[in-house]
Amino acid sequence: MLPMSEPAAAAKELECCVKELGFVCALVDNHLNGQFYDDERLWSVFEKAQELNVPIYIHPSFASDSMM
Repeated sequence: MLPMSEPAAAAKELECCVKELGFVCALVDNHLNGQFYDDERLWSVFEKAQELNVPIYIHPSFASDSMM
């Protein structure tokens, strides 16, 4: 799991996992405390994944009533 609450740290961790540990993908929850991943503040993580050519698996779960 990437620390998505800190996008810069998540991008750095993704790069480390891929380049140093040989990971071939990453896993994230389907939202960050009600914040969805189309938020511009999180784009750097997905840009890093694109740069590294690795997929990000978004773990499905049910949204709370307050998110609907």
